[in-house]
Amino acid sequence: MNDWAKYTGWGKLAGLLVVLPVVIYSAAIRPNVELRRTVREQAARIETARQDTLRQEFPAEREDEAGHEIRTGTILHRLTPAMERFEVAAERYTPLPLAREADAELYAGELVLSGGFIALTRLLDEIERHPPGGRLVSVRYAAAADPQTRKKQLQMTLIFQQITPNEPL
Repeated sequence: MNDWAKYTGWGKLAGLLVVLPVVIYSAAIRPNVELRRTVREQAARIETARQDTLRQEFPAEREDEAGHEIRTGTILHRLTPAMERFEVAAERYTPLPLAREADAELYAGELVLSGGFIALTRLLDEIERHPPGGRLVSVRYAAAADPQTRKKQLQMTLIFQQITPNEPL
């Protein structure tokens, strides 16, 4: 009986060093790790779905869309490299039909961009030097509060106009 009593201290020490961490991990840490993994997978799925939606809303520019940049939204594809270079974000883009006649339509596109003043002004200079399609008719700067962070951000609203033939795409 005395021989077993010598080894109980070692058994308790092994239980503390091996069994206790396994029990703590399985009871407290594992659910958090699984939840974090699930959140990451869902975020990746949402980002993939968002990218697919953007591709469907603004398909790649085609040759038969020449002259329809504002109506089809391909103006955004043409501006994307410059927007990335100057670190400017597109808040929204809205194409609007203004007038329609027998052989032509007048479209206006409102593009709202956000970023720093210097970045927005450099992008405006790039747009004036290399027009992406349509004619730039109005520029407006405004400070707006971001609804998520409640911080003020500078926004630039550009309005483009384009006359397009009245034939279907």
